Amino acid sequence: MPFKKMEPLKYPPRLWALVGFPGSGKSTFATQMRGPLLAIDADQRFGEVLGLTGQPVYALSAVAVDNTDPERVAQLLEENMPGSGIKTIVVDSLTTIIAPLVTKAVIDNDAGRNKNKMAAFKDKALTMRLLQDSATKWGCDVLWIYHLQEGRDAQANQQTAATISRTERARLLRSLNLKLEVVQEDARRGIKVTWARRGRAYPAAPVLWDETGTWAGMPEKIEAAVYDGLSQQERDAIEQQVPATFKTDEDAIAWGFEQGAFQALQHARNAYDKLKAELHPQNAEEVTALWVANVEYRLAEAQEADPADEPAPGAVLDEFFPREDTPATNTPPTPKTAPEPPTPSKATDSTAFWTQFYAMKAQGKLPNADRLKTAPEIKAAQASGDWETAMKWLRTQVRD
Repeated sequence: MPFKKMEPLKYPPRLWALVGFPGSGKSTFATQMRGPLLAIDADQRFGEVLGLTGQPVYALSAVAVDNTDPERVAQLLEENMPGSGIKTIVVDSLTTIIAPLVTKAVIDNDAGRNKNKMAAFKDKALTMRLLQDSATKWGCDVLWIYHLQEGRDAQANQQTAATISRTERARLLRSLNLKLEVVQEDARRGIKVTWARRGRAYPAAPVLWDETGTWAGMPEKIEAAVYDGLSQQERDAIEQQVPATFKTDEDAIAWGFEQGAFQALQHARNAYDKLKAELHPQNAEEVTALWVANVEYRLAEAQEADPADEPAPGAVLDEFFPREDTPATNTPPTPKTAPEPPTPSKATDSTAFWTQFYAMKAQGKLPNADRLKTAPEIKAAQASGDWETAMKWLRTQVRD
């Protein structure tokens, strides 16, 4: 058959993730996506909402366990998707597919059945990749659903958490255009766009409240709020801009990995955790500034390094950010002289300041870096935004 000419799309494909508490209407929302729908019904609840859609809905399999077995899911999609006419694949939910793998790994580790405890979670990582590749290859919309739950942190403080780990959420980000959250206020519920690859997110896109009780027309409202009025150039700029703040840890980790500063997502996660543990940022803005500076310095260092002077691929990273299958006992080679730090722009902002800070610290020119981070001069810049004065002060702290 002849090739089909590509036409510009008004909106990007609906590659969306939807998160909310159990019973908040996530499956009901799924019925309003473009049909025909294919339900990967891991929770075995989708039949309860069939009456809310006028679209045809197909089951991946009548065998319940097929919907929770990633290899079986991939096999059934490969066999039946070609020529099916499916417009949306609904994964309902990731929680039911991923959580048992985590439980099994923890039980095996506690029982001493695994010599390498990190390797026990390899199945979880491979599952997420297999599911993503299997569902997104068909060119149709995909809605990934997972749950929120209430819990307590290490200090027994009440907190809300997702039921899949931040690493899985970061992995999922490469297959998404939007992240959505069901919010509930009094007797009403709505959708908050918490992240958009090429459009507006909250608060630029306001919470969209469900006025029908069935989310009727909600996907179209979301697209209008996120994309309408933005030119192609503005959408490109949104995708390429450095975030002012990262809403979640997984957003920060995924962004760092996508910049090319790390060989693997696990490296990015370990570097991010190390940064937070060592520097104790006080708020989301400070976390963002530190992380962006860290990533930008890594990129600058990689660009300026002489390939002939580099150690074996991954050797240094594996020492400080070990892979799941790499012992943390390697001895890194003697480090070469670090490149000169990036020259800050004339309009110094927090990112430029922290980039310079990290570069000097990496070269050993700030022996008291951890103490300097809480210096009055830095606190004054955080309060006033006068990072140029803070930069001048920072240069007085350099020790050769």
